[in-house]
Amino acid sequence: MITWNSKAFLAGATCVALAGCDELAGFGGAQNNGLPYASLAGGSVNLVPPVGYCVDKRSVRARFAVMARCDTLGGDASFGAPLAVITAATVDQGAGASASSGNETVLSRRTSGTLTLLQVSGSPPSPEMRDVYWRAVGPIGNQVIGLAIYEGEAGEPLGESAPSLLTETMQRTRARTAAVSSAAKDNSATTLVKPE
Repeated sequence: MITWNSKAFLAGATCVALAGCDELAGFGGAQNNGLPYASLAGGSVNLVPPVGYCVDKRSVRARFAVMARCDTLGGDASFGAPLAVITAATVDQGAGASASSGNETVLSRRTSGTLTLLQVSGSPPSPEMRDVYWRAVGPIGNQVIGLAIYEGEAGEPLGESAPSLLTETMQRTRARTAAVSSAAKDNSATTLVKPE
């Protein structure tokens, strides 16, 4: 089963990423904590956020990471991206990953190729988040990646932007993972020849 979020981290990150707070429990401030991508599952997945979002380097674990709008992490550009927090978690294929947890009610379901998108009602990681949010799950190589996107209770609803952002994350992650894997195979096939 995919562990969808780290509630301890998200509780602090929510204020920064959704409400634009200056500082809370070590979050925020002038330091740029955004990364353009992150390696998960021992390099089996190369997570790439959608345009305008960055990976919060403080959140990265072996199989988990949080993404937020780059400017909320101390970066410069957000390219008009909406305020939201996106989580990613991975499990080995065959480990029993599902698109929703048992404590959620599925409101709608979409399938696009191998990607399953669900709109669910449940308990978000923080009370500042809406209790209706989107999840996505799909395979990448020998892993299954689960994504969730949360939005602030006080802001404008994301609407169709939410599933689009999850789809974009999955597409960009699959593309980078394939490129890194291909480059690694090419490098391992190269034989060094000693000069005579």
